[in-house]
Amino acid sequence: MKKTTTNRLGALQKLYILHMHKGTSVITYIYEFTSLVMNLKNMDEMFSDEQQTMMLLCSLPPSYKNF
Repeated sequence: MKKTTTNRLGALQKLYILHMHKGTSVITYIYEFTSLVMNLKNMDEMFSDEQQTMMLLCSLPPSYKNF
Protein backbone atom coordinates (compact mmCIF):
# COMPACT_ATOMS: atom_id res chain seq x y z
CA MET A 1 0.00 0.00 0.00
CA LYS A 2 1.33 3.45 -0.90
CA LYS A 3 2.20 5.95 1.83
CA THR A 4 -0.38 8.56 0.82
CA THR A 5 -2.33 10.50 3.42
CA THR A 6 -5.58 9.09 2.06
CA ASN A 7 -4.37 5.49 2.36
CA ARG A 8 -3.03 6.13 5.84
CA LEU A 9 -6.31 7.72 6.94
CA GLY A 10 -8.33 4.84 5.52
CA ALA A 11 -6.15 2.26 7.27
CA LEU A 12 -6.34 4.16 10.57
CA GLN A 13 -10.12 4.34 10.31
CA LYS A 14 -10.32 0.59 9.70
CA LEU A 15 -8.14 -0.06 12.73
CA TYR A 16 -10.02 2.30 15.03
CA ILE A 17 -13.48 0.95 14.14
CA LEU A 18 -12.41 -2.70 14.10
CA HIS A 19 -14.32 -4.82 16.61
CA MET A 20 -14.52 -8.55 16.97
CA HIS A 21 -18.00 -9.82 16.19
CA LYS A 22 -19.70 -12.70 17.94
CA GLY A 23 -18.83 -15.99 16.27
CA THR A 24 -15.47 -14.81 14.88
CA SER A 25 -12.52 -16.92 15.97
CA VAL A 26 -9.95 -15.13 18.10
CA ILE A 27 -7.13 -16.28 15.83
CA THR A 28 -8.85 -14.88 12.75
CA TYR A 29 -9.55 -11.61 14.54
CA ILE A 30 -5.98 -11.20 15.83
CA TYR A 31 -4.67 -11.92 12.32
CA GLU A 32 -6.92 -9.17 10.91
CA PHE A 33 -5.85 -6.74 13.64
CA THR A 34 -2.16 -7.54 13.14
CA SER A 35 -2.47 -7.14 9.37
CA LEU A 36 -3.92 -3.64 9.77
CA VAL A 37 -1.17 -2.66 12.21
CA MET A 38 1.53 -4.01 9.89
CA ASN A 39 0.05 -2.12 6.91
CA LEU A 40 0.18 1.07 8.95
CA LYS A 41 3.76 0.39 10.07
CA ASN A 42 4.67 0.02 6.40
CA MET A 43 3.23 3.52 5.93
CA ASP A 44 5.48 4.82 8.75
CA GLU A 45 2.68 4.95 11.32
CA MET A 46 4.09 3.74 14.62
CA PHE A 47 2.32 2.28 17.64
CA SER A 48 3.96 1.23 20.86
CA ASP A 49 3.37 -2.30 22.11
CA GLU A 50 1.22 -0.81 24.86
CA GLN A 51 -0.93 1.10 22.35
CA GLN A 52 -1.42 -2.02 20.24
CA THR A 53 -2.37 -4.03 23.30
CA MET A 54 -4.89 -1.42 24.45
CA MET A 55 -6.46 -1.14 20.98
CA LEU A 56 -6.74 -4.92 20.71
CA LEU A 57 -8.24 -5.36 24.17
CA CYS A 58 -10.71 -2.49 23.65
CA SER A 59 -11.89 -4.02 20.40
CA LEU A 60 -12.84 -7.37 21.93
CA PRO A 61 -16.46 -8.14 22.84
CA PRO A 62 -17.64 -7.89 26.48
CA SER A 63 -17.30 -11.65 26.93
CA TYR A 64 -13.49 -11.11 26.84
CA LYS A 65 -13.62 -8.46 29.59
CA ASN A 66 -11.47 -10.57 31.95
CA PHE A 67 -8.49 -10.40 29.57
